[in-house]
Amino acid sequence: IVKAKWQQGERQGALDFFQESVAKYGAERTALGIDVLLEEWVALSRQLSEDESRKAWGRLRELMTAAGVEGKAALALRLQRLRLYQPGLEAGDKALILNDILREDNLAAAPPGVLELMMDEGAKAGKPELAVKAAELLVKDFPETDYALSARMVLARLAGEAGDYDAAIRHLSVVREVFATSSEAAEALYTLGNIHLTRRQFDEADRCFSELLGVKEWRGPLWPAALYGRGEAARLRGKPAEASAYYERIYVMYGNYTEWVAKAYLQRAACLIRLHEPGKAEETLAEMLANPSLGDAPEAAQAREMLGKLKGESL
Repeated sequence: IVKAKWQQGERQGALDFFQESVAKYGAERTALGIDVLLEEWVALSRQLSEDESRKAWGRLRELMTAAGVEGKAALALRLQRLRLYQPGLEAGDKALILNDILREDNLAAAPPGVLELMMDEGAKAGKPELAVKAAELLVKDFPETDYALSARMVLARLAGEAGDYDAAIRHLSVVREVFATSSEAAEALYTLGNIHLTRRQFDEADRCFSELLGVKEWRGPLWPAALYGRGEAARLRGKPAEASAYYERIYVMYGNYTEWVAKAYLQRAACLIRLHEPGKAEETLAEMLANPSLGDAPEAAQAREMLGKLKGESL
């Protein structure tokens, strides 16, 4: 309705209807549509004149103040978060708003958009415990939503960094199964594969990387990364010939992903040395060092050192 009024030139009517709707439904913490509506309103507000914008944001501040007085904490928090997008907001004012939102006593009333803000900004503000609690609430109170998807990825990352691999695997497995077609599911598979590598569970790692490579919609930077993962799983299982084939595929098929190309050249050369094929290893390293796009790669110095040793041994 807001968009229809707006397109008919009834800007004031659209803004009034928006405010009435937010006032009516925004106090309900679980009303996900309100968070969507607020984001739409921010986009519309950018089309206002300077005077119209000032008045519109002023009315929202009035609504926020009234919500606080009436004890409508969820609505007040929603509108307080929205103020972070106000045109011309000074950095100091933004910091004050964030500081006021990032409080543990706000968690119980916080709607999902505010919880997501707490999760994203908590750690930056030196409040990692708040970020974790906000993420846990998103998973608990808003399961199977995009908010829970983001929260599980954050919780998995934090658990992995803390060495709690069981918790990381639990969250990543849910992302992989419940949000199976999302880009996050691809990232979850890749992270799961690396966790299994760390735990020396090579078959499980290879299955994760293989599954990632089996979805053509995920073709992109994670594919050479997954191929490298398959190479690592094979190498660590004592199968250098199999690993060498995976590494070679990376620089043959994904030459624009220089980070993985450099790693793949170096590891393939190491595999060829283990396979007692020093000549092929020299050729691989020479080809790598002749590639101008890899000149600044950290692996380049290692490649020169490895090549020098090989040439010295062949003399």
